[in-house]
Amino acid sequence: TFGYLNIADITPNAKQPRSNFDPADFAELVGSVREFGVLQPISVRSLGKQNGVDKYELIMGERRLRASKEAGLTQIPAVIRETGDENMLRDALLENLHRSDLNAIEEANAYQQLLEEYGCTQDQLAEKLSRSRPQITNTIRLLKLPTSVQAKVAAGVLSAGHARAILSVDDAEKMTELADRVINLGLSVRDTELAAKALPTKPKIKLGSKQQAL
Repeated sequence: TFGYLNIADITPNAKQPRSNFDPADFAELVGSVREFGVLQPISVRSLGKQNGVDKYELIMGERRLRASKEAGLTQIPAVIRETGDENMLRDALLENLHRSDLNAIEEANAYQQLLEEYGCTQDQLAEKLSRSRPQITNTIRLLKLPTSVQAKVAAGVLSAGHARAILSVDDAEKMTELADRVINLGLSVRDTELAAKALPTKPKIKLGSKQQAL
C-alpha cells in the first residue's frame, strides 16, 4: 500500500548495507527535497502499533529519509510492503546495487553478511542477486585488504580495479605502501598491476627432511 507517513514513526533499517554518504551529493539531495519534496517513495514494512501509534521499519531509501529529516520535513511518501526479516538486507542491497550507490567495500561487506546470516553458498547468493559467482567472489576478496586500504576504496580514492591489483601483493605493509603510491602518482590499474608484480615476494620456507618427517 502507499501512504504519507510521519518520519518520526520510521526506524532505520538495521541491515542497511550503506555506510558512506558523499557529503556533496547528500547536500544536493537535501536541497532538492527541500525545494521539490521526495519524488521517489521510500519502502517500509509495518512494525505494528506501539503505544497506539503505527510504527514502520525502513527497507529502502536511507538517503531520502535522512535528507527529508535534514530538510525539516515531517512526512514522507512510502510504499508499505510485507517483507520478512530474511529479506531485509537482500532488498536494501538490491536497491543500492541497482542504483549504483554502494562502494565496493560496502558491497563486499553486504555479500559477506548475507552469506553468514543465511548460510548460503556464493553460487546460491549469485543466483538470488542475479550476479555472477566470480563477481561476488572477487568483491568479497577486497575484505582481505588492510583496513587503511579498504578505507581508501570506500572513500573513492582507489577504484575496485586498483584494489584487486593491490590484492596480488603478499604483504599487508606492501599493500599499504602500494596504495599510497597509486594515489600519489595517479597510477592506472594496469600500472598498478605491473607495480604489484615488480614487488619482491616472500621466500617460501622449505622444510628439511627431519621437519618433513615431523
